[in-house]
Parts: sequence; C-alpha cells; structure tokens
Amino acid sequence: MRLSIFDKKSIILEIKKIIDCSLSIVVADISGIKVNVMTYWRKLARENNIYLRVLRNNLLFRIVQGTKYECLKKKFIGPTIVAFSLKCPLDSIKLFKKFLDEEKKLKIKCLFYDDKYLPSKEIYSLSKFPSYNEAIILILFILKEISIFSFIKVLLNIYYVKNKNIN
Repeated sequence: MRLSIFDKKSIILEIKKIIDCSLSIVVADISGIKVNVMTYWRKLARENNIYLRVLRNNLLFRIVQGTKYECLKKKFIGPTIVAFSLKCPLDSIKLFKKFLDEEKKLKIKCLFYDDKYLPSKEIYSLSKFPSYNEAIILILFILKEISIFSFIKVLLNIYYVKNKNIN
C-alpha cells in the first residue's frame, strides 16, 4: 500500500517524538516471521512500554537523519522492525531475546544505547542483566533474607543464653 506524502510526514513526526524520549533502540530483521507472532509480539511490547514499529527503510533514513541515531542508517536493509524502549533501556532487548528463543528467523542487527552503537554479538550479553523492576525485586529479596537471618540469629543467641543460665 502506498502512503501519501502527508501520511509519511505524520509518521516521521510521530516517531521523531518517540525518538526524543526513548532510552534505547533495537533494530532487527523480521523476514519470515508470521503475522500472528507479530501481533502477539506487539501486544507484549505495549504492555512493557516499548514502541514497536515495522517501517520502510526510506522512512527510517529520514527519521534518524540529524539525530543521535544517525549511525544506524547502515542497518536499515530489508524488512526492518524497530523497538524503542521508553521506560527501561533493557526492556526491548529482553523482548527480542524472548522471541529469539522462540523464533529462529528473527535476527537482531544492532542496538543503540547510552550513546553507543552495539552490534548483535554484544546485545545477547546485555539481555542477561536484570531490568529495573527485576533489580528492585532482587534487592528487596536480599534485604528480606538478611533481616530474617539476623532475626533468627538473635533468637538463637537468646535461646543459648537462657539454656546456659538454666544449667
């Protein structure tokens, strides 16, 4: 389906606004992915505050032109999907990693995060880091374990002191 110039300009403006507030961008090749998988993927992306969009390469060239993401132009070849993380920079990487395990046809091309361009080889190691919410849960769990352990230690000390006084 052909887009009118007005439609193209509105898409470019919409995505430029998203680029301004995005924390990271992941670019991937989606050739061979079925529509029902993409629909499910889009639903998960919306739930995780990720803006996921399949765009024509010419539009992507114009969108990133003059932004800090201009170095990604070389990667806009073939059917391209772009994911913009809006809350946590690792969210889109984790979403792609989840689908990589299920869909072998998906190929991550690159990631732009923290003003750095990362090729696909380095992205897989980043997907193992906890997201913000996961890190908070881990810290709370550790604090809980420490406090329970300390409480049990105090109770055991009281028990030993009472038993020494009895004997």
